[in-house]
Formats: sequence, structure tokens, C-alpha cells
Amino acid sequence: MQTSSTNFEYGYDINAQQIADNAKYELMQEHKKGRKFILNQKKKVKAEKEEKKLNYIVEGFTKKKTKLEKEIEILLESDCPIKTQDRIIYLREFCRKNNLGLKDDDIRNALWEARSKKNGVIESFTPDTPIEVVDDNWVWDGLIMKSDSNLLSARAKTGKTTLMVEFIGKWSRGVVDEFLGKKFTGKCPPVIIVGTDMPANRWMKLLNKFGLAQINNDGKYSVIDPIKNLYTLDNPLHLDQKGLATIADLVSNYDESFLLLDSYQRCLPKGIQENSNNFSDPFQDLQEIISPHNCTLLVIHHSGKQRSNSAVDSARGHSSLTDSPSQCLDLKYLNRHEDLQDKRIILSTDGRGEGSNLIIKQEDTGWILEGNFEEVMDQEKHRKTIESLIERQQDIYKLVEERTNKNMYTTYVEAAAILDDEVEDKDRQARATLEQLVKKKLLKTNKVITDKESRGKRYWTT
Repeated sequence: MQTSSTNFEYGYDINAQQIADNAKYELMQEHKKGRKFILNQKKKVKAEKEEKKLNYIVEGFTKKKTKLEKEIEILLESDCPIKTQDRIIYLREFCRKNNLGLKDDDIRNALWEARSKKNGVIESFTPDTPIEVVDDNWVWDGLIMKSDSNLLSARAKTGKTTLMVEFIGKWSRGVVDEFLGKKFTGKCPPVIIVGTDMPANRWMKLLNKFGLAQINNDGKYSVIDPIKNLYTLDNPLHLDQKGLATIADLVSNYDESFLLLDSYQRCLPKGIQENSNNFSDPFQDLQEIISPHNCTLLVIHHSGKQRSNSAVDSARGHSSLTDSPSQCLDLKYLNRHEDLQDKRIILSTDGRGEGSNLIIKQEDTGWILEGNFEEVMDQEKHRKTIESLIERQQDIYKLVEERTNKNMYTTYVEAAAILDDEVEDKDRQARATLEQLVKKKLLKTNKVITDKESRGKRYWTT
């Protein structure tokens, strides 16, 4: 018989089953929580072990890295017997013995960082970092910027190397305070020449010519102050890792220095094409390594075949190269394409400073200033205008020029008198030709109003 506190259906107690199911469910939940707790504990223990292991590895690597850094500091000392070109080999063996497992690129980066640290290079400027800012300064007024990068471009055999060597020679001797009308600033610092473009024989003769090398008693040559280092085609230096490291060491020896690199193309590492966008990478690497050392850089480069009035556009190769220096200089012949005997050269600049233009010429004893730029260019324009005249215009211009030199005016009457007999209405033709020459700015004129016998306008050369 069924009571009110029980619920039988087909002889089955539903409430008791529900209670049992609830108890089972609660037990399962507790079991899950327990398993989760145990798994979390296992993960925590594993993580702690991994962290300890990682800390052990990091601690060991840090100790080894510190040891490597100390070893690099020793290598960067000036009295270290290990040569610059042997540093990578030495450090590679050091890393092998100390189980560092570093590749050559890693070692180079470590060297680079150590050199920057030694030179006091600041990783980034913050509001707490005082920065000294100076106005643009020159070592050669308006031409070569001090403690900055300069690029001189010119065609082959233009005399660009001779110009730079003569500049250094005159600046370092202190006998004169200017060259080609441009003042020197300060004292010439130690000079480093990376001259991979020429053999030592040619360098010695050129340096000796301008007082930068001497002939010893045994007949051999040697460089003298301010030249501190000279690299030539016989003992070349390139803008690869070895060359850049060597240059970094050299410029770090001085508070100031002047680095002449001749030429950029010959100093490039193998594999860099002049029309590729990485053509300027070695230049920029060079800028980076010398920037902490107050070094003035002058790189000599070859110009392209195109004729341009811009020093920036004249340089050969990818345009990224001329984007890199602060000052671009250019040498180009004034009129050699028309007259092989005309040796005058235009020296022009483009850059962060105010542009300069000079007319110069190379003689056996060196470079000389060849007149005022504006005056010479006006003369050239005048000459080309005269050369473009037709025969009748040239004849009348020559007549007026001769009479002007004798302090005599010319009128249409004198001009008509020299015209060919075949010319109809010589007076009208003479007047027309004289006015054409006035429009070309080759002649000047005034109008004289007198009696009926007046010959009208008078003409003379400008």
C-alpha cells in the first residue's frame, strides 16, 4: 500500500533514486575538481622546473656573455696584439671553447655594440639627455662641412684627387689661410687616406708634390704629418666588415680626424651593384661608425655621363648615394666638349649649406682660381650668342666692336657701307640688323634727335 511520503511507480522509489543520482553527481564534481587541482599542481611544478632550468641557462649564458664582452673590451684596446682582421677568428674560437654557440654575425654585432659602448654612443635621446647642437661649420668655407659627410663627384681624369690632396697640403702647412678664394677653418687634424683607387707609387708622387710625403736617404718615400694612415691599391681597404672595423679603430684614436676615401666604387664590397637600392649601404655604415669621433669624411666618386648643373644629380649610380651625405661637390669641364684646349672646370656644391660655384683650372703646379663665376658664365653666354649669329649679323657686330674699342659710335650709315652690293635697300637692312643685335643684348643704343642730317641712333657693344 502506497503512503504519502513515498512515491512508487511500478514498484520503483523515484525519490530515493533522485537522491542517489544527486549524490553521485556531487561526487563526480568533487572528483573533477580534485583532478583539475592535481593537474594544475603538476603544471605548476613543471613550470617551476622549466623556469629554474631556463634561469639556469640564462644565468649561465649571461655569465658567458659577460665573459665575451670582457674579452671584446680587451680586443678593442689600442695595445692589443690581435689584429683587427683576426678578431672574428679569435672570438669564434673563444665562443667554441665556452659553448656559446654564436655565429659570425652574432660576434660582429657584439663587436659593434662593444665599440659603440666604448665610444659613449647613446642608444636613444630622452628628455633627460642633454644634446649639444652647433651651427653648420666648415673646414673649407662653403665647400667641405666639418665633422660631417661630403661626396665629391667628377668624371675620370678631371683632377678630383689632386684637388683634395692639394687642399690637405695647403691646409696642413698653415702657410696660407685660404685656397681658391675659400678660407680654411681651424687646424688640419690627423688625416687617414683610404686610397684603393691608386697604387702606392702614384700616391707617393702626388703626396710628395704637395708636401705630404718625403723622399728618404735610401730613395724610398714615406708619408709625413698630418697623414697618419695610407691604404692603396697595393694594400687595399674596402667597406666590408673588416674594413669598417679597421676604420672605426683608426678614427677612434683621435679627437678629430679627416678621412679621405678614394674612390667609393673601388672600396665597395663585392656583390654590390651601382644601380641597386643598396648601393649606398656601405656609405651609411661608414657614416655610422665614424659619427661618434668628430670625423670629417670626404668620399671621391665618379660622375655619370649625363650633363647636369646639379652636384646631386651628377654622381653615378643609384640616387640613394647622394641622399646620404650632407654636402655634394661636383667637378665638370666648362667647355671641353666644344674646345679640347679649354681646361677650365666648374666646382659646384649642393647640400645643407649655401651652394657655391667656382671656376678653377689645374696647372702643373696645382689648381688656380680662373675668374669670377658670374662673369665667366656671362662671357660664355656672350660668346655662344655671337657664334650663333648669321654672317651679316657677325660682320656688323665685328664693325661695331672695332669702332667701340676706338671710342667711336656706329650708326646705320657705317653698317650699311660694309654690306654686300647684292643687298637691296642697305640702309633698311643695316638698321634692322643693328636692332636685332640690340635684342640679343650684344649692342646698346640711344636715340639722338638733331637736324635732318642726323644719322639717328648710335650703337656700341655691351
